[in-house]
Amino acid sequence: MLGKGTYARVYKGKYKDRDVAIKVFDELSMAFRLEDFYKEVAIMCLISHPKIVAFEGACIERKRDSESTFIIVTELMEKGTLKSLVYQNPLNLENTLKYSIDIAEAMEHIHSVDIIHRDLKAENILINKDDIAKVADLGLAREIDIDSGMTVMVGTPKWEAPEVLVKQKGKRSYTKSADVYSFGMVLFEMLAGKEPWSEINDIFELKKHVVDRHKRPKIPKHVFPPLKALIKTCWAKEPQQ
Repeated sequence: MLGKGTYARVYKGKYKDRDVAIKVFDELSMAFRLEDFYKEVAIMCLISHPKIVAFEGACIERKRDSESTFIIVTELMEKGTLKSLVYQNPLNLENTLKYSIDIAEAMEHIHSVDIIHRDLKAENILINKDDIAKVADLGLAREIDIDSGMTVMVGTPKWEAPEVLVKQKGKRSYTKSADVYSFGMVLFEMLAGKEPWSEINDIFELKKHVVDRHKRPKIPKHVFPPLKALIKTCWAKEPQQ
């Protein structure tokens, strides 16, 4: 097994004589939603880019007892997640810039077809044998309504933009800028070697910090000034900035 998430396990397998990753969803998991499976397949069919993990296929295996196994097959990313790489040792400037460009190119393409990822973090970035970073895990990605934006709070709170955290009862929507904020958090992960807000474990305290007090994680002192400025721009107080 290559890895295990909230509602799926990932295995190494073979498909058309190629090594692939086989993502098997746990239908009985409380976090699994059939809609997310179909949406992920639809979006992966829609987008194709060298910096996005390649989609190979999907299937639903029906069983006698009325249960089903839901499977998505993608290219194999031999070096695993960006998280496992950088949490062992924070990256130097050269590698940070290299991976950042890879991720930015992927996100530019995703946004160009009016899709928001909504769960961008180092855990959802994979590295292949050629040391190329690719965006993965599009289960929460959705096509955006250009006029009204998105109105559902999803994703991983510590990586979420303020406008996502405060989303309640349709009072405020968010757009592609929410992914830009999360991209800043990924840059932080690469440079700090840890998750943002590692000292906070309460969602209400997190909202106070990010939304009410406009706080952001402390960027390490050694970070190259232009890169620090980029991160701060991603974390701007207002989405339009």
